Amino acid sequence: MADLMESLDQSKWQKVDVSKKQAGYTEFQVMRQHKKLSPTSYRYVIQTDADEDPKGVVVEFTEKEKDPLKDIGTAELLLKEGQVVGIDLDGDCCELK
Repeated sequence: MADLMESLDQSKWQKVDVSKKQAGYTEFQVMRQHKKLSPTSYRYVIQTDADEDPKGVVVEFTEKEKDPLKDIGTAELLLKEGQVVGIDLDGDCCELK
């Protein structure tokens, strides 16, 4: 798996040590179909388990044409009002500045 930071705009996102990440991350299942909203933002449908209704969230400030959750089935995400502000992929953790 490629480094998560390679797909995110480094002027907006920062790499964070897992031990120092913000509180509030939740593990989600990421649905396969990702909608590109612009060359630097993507919409995903996620859910915590099969009994919960899926919800849409957005990751903004990606590198142009780079989907940070491509081929990812499960991710720990930090959400704020429908926007992803933190991503943890098995210890590869980045948060919006």
